[in-house]
Amino acid sequence: MWFLRSPSFAAAVVSAAVLAGPPALAAQGTPWRTVVPAGSVAQQTWTRAGSPYLVTGDVHVTGLTIEPGVTVLAAGEIRVVADLVARGRPAEPIRFAPSGATWTGLTFDRTPDGSVLEHCVVEGARTGLNITNSHPGIGGCLIRRNGVGILLNLDGVAYEVRDCILTQNAPFGGVDALLTGGAVLTLSNCQVTRNQRLSIFTPAGQHVAEGGGMRVRASDDSMLFLRDCSIVGNRAYSVDNTPLDLGDTYSRGGGVFFRCLQGCAADALTVENCVVLGNQVGAASLGSDAFAFAEGGGLFVGSSSFLMRNSVVAGNDLRAESCCYVEEFGGGILASVAACLVENSTIANNKRAGFHLRGHSSLPRLLTSNIVHGNETSITTSSPSISLAVTYSLVEGGFPGTGNFDADPVFAGPGPDPLDYFVLPASPCVDAGDPSPAADDGCPEVAFGTSRNDVGARGGPGNCGWGRSALPYCTGKANSLGCVPFLIGEGTPSVSSTAPFRLRAWDLLPAEGAFFLTSAGRAKLPFHGGRLCVASPLRRVHPTRFATSNGPVPCTGTLVRDYNQHVQSGHDPLLTVGARVHVQLLQRDPGDPAGFQDGLSNALQFFVQP
Repeated sequence: MWFLRSPSFAAAVVSAAVLAGPPALAAQGTPWRTVVPAGSVAQQTWTRAGSPYLVTGDVHVTGLTIEPGVTVLAAGEIRVVADLVARGRPAEPIRFAPSGATWTGLTFDRTPDGSVLEHCVVEGARTGLNITNSHPGIGGCLIRRNGVGILLNLDGVAYEVRDCILTQNAPFGGVDALLTGGAVLTLSNCQVTRNQRLSIFTPAGQHVAEGGGMRVRASDDSMLFLRDCSIVGNRAYSVDNTPLDLGDTYSRGGGVFFRCLQGCAADALTVENCVVLGNQVGAASLGSDAFAFAEGGGLFVGSSSFLMRNSVVAGNDLRAESCCYVEEFGGGILASVAACLVENSTIANNKRAGFHLRGHSSLPRLLTSNIVHGNETSITTSSPSISLAVTYSLVEGGFPGTGNFDADPVFAGPGPDPLDYFVLPASPCVDAGDPSPAADDGCPEVAFGTSRNDVGARGGPGNCGWGRSALPYCTGKANSLGCVPFLIGEGTPSVSSTAPFRLRAWDLLPAEGAFFLTSAGRAKLPFHGGRLCVASPLRRVHPTRFATSNGPVPCTGTLVRDYNQHVQSGHDPLLTVGARVHVQLLQRDPGDPAGFQDGLSNALQFFVQP
C-alpha cells in the first residue's frame, strides 16, 4: 500500500512513537548553572547569568519572571498557577526544552490573567502549551517538535495566538482545540507548517486522523478565525496496518479540520488572507472488509456556515487505499455546510476536486470572483440536487453562472511557492470579478488594471491583507549543523508607522555573520547548493541585532532587523508606498556541506504601506 511503503510516513510513525526532539536538545555535557527541584516556584526571577536552568520534576509556578536569553531544561510539567512572565526579545528568545528525551510541557489551567509568553521557544514536550480557560499572552513564539503544539479547551472566552510558528509537532498536530460556550479562537499571522496528525482507534471501531495542521471542534456559537496565516505541508494519516478487520479508516483535513458539533454560529469558520498549500491526507486499510476515506486535503469544514476570502488553497493531496472501497473527496476543500461564501480566492492544482460541497440546504452557498484551475476536477457536489451559485469566476471546464469563464489564468509560476498562484498583469482575471463598486479592489498596489475586482486571491476589497503582512515563499538550505534557517516577518511594513516591522531569522549558526538580500523581484536560481529566491539587482541590508540563546541547543542564532527603520531612513529611495520587496538571508557557514561556505534562508515578499 502507498502509505505503508512511503518513507515519509514511516519516518512519521517512528518520530511519533518516541515523541522526542532531536538529540541536540539534550544537555550534551554542557553544565547547567541553576538546579530547580520539583515543587513550588514562587516569586522568583530567572536571569541570564543563572541560565541554563535545570527543572528536575513537576513544578507549580505562583510568580516567576524569566529574563531574555534564558534556557530552561525541564524533566516534568511546568504548571502555571499564577503569574508567569516570560518576555524574551526578538534577538534573545527564552527557550523551554527537555533535559532528556521529552518533558510534559507548560500548563495553564484556569490561570488568572497576567501570564505572558513572548519571543519564546517551546520544544520537545508532550504538549507544548496546554491551555484551559486561560489567557496567557502568546506572541512571536516558536512551538515545535512537541507531541501537540497547542492544546486548547476554551469555554465562553476569546483568545488570540499571534505571530507564532507551529512546526514539526506530531502525532497530534500543531493545534488541537475544543471551543464551547461561545468561545472565539483567532490565529493571526501564524505559520502552521510540517505538523502531522496520526490516527487513533475510536470507541466506534474506526481509525481516525483529523487535522494535520489544526483540529478545531466547536459548539454553542463558538468561532474560529484564521487571518494572514500560512498553513503549509501538514499531514493527516490514518492507517490500519493489521490484517484483521478492525474498522474503517478516515483521514480528514490535512491542513485544517474544523467541525461544529452542535449549535453552530454564523460564519463559524472564517479564513482571510491565508495560504493553505501542499497539505496531505491519507487513509489506508489492510482489513478484509474495510473502507478508507480521505477528505479535505487542504481544508475540511463541517459547519453551519463558512466564509473564505482572499486565500490560496493549492497543491494539496489526498489518497485512500483499501481492499474493498475508497472515497477521495475535496483535494482542496471539502465543505459540508448549510451556507458558505468563498470570494476572491484561488483554488488550484489540488488532487481530485478543488472544491467539493455536500449537504442539502436552502441557505445561500456562493462562490464569486474565484480562480478554480488546475485541479483534477474543478467543483463537485455529493448530489446533483445540491444548489451552489458560482459567479464572476474562472472555472476550468466551465460552470454555469453570471460572469463565469474558462481560460488560462496566467499564474506567475507552476508552483509550489504561494507566489506562483498569483496572476500576472496579462491575466484575463484582471478586472473580471464582481463589477459592483462595493467589490472593487481595496489596495491598487496589490492588484492590476483598474479598480474593478480582479478575480482570484489578490483582488477585491480584502486584498489589502496581502500587503499588510509578509508572505513566506521558497525554501532554505540546510547548514552545517543540519538546521534550515527560516525567515519571518512580524508587523506591517510602513513609511510612517512608529511600530516595528521585524525581519526575524531563526535557526542560524550562533557565531557567524549574516545579512539580508533585498530586491524588487523574485527568482528561482540554483545557488551554492540552495536556491536564490530574489532577483537582481540586489541590495544588502545588515541586521540591527544578532544574538544567541544561552544554552546547550544548536542553531541558536537569531537575527533581527526592524525594516521600518530602514524604510523610513531614506537610504533607499525606491522604498515608497506600494513598493514590492523580496528579501532572503545569506549567512556565512565555514562548514557548509555543499562546500560554498554560506547558507540561505527561505524568502519573504511584502508591500510597503502608507
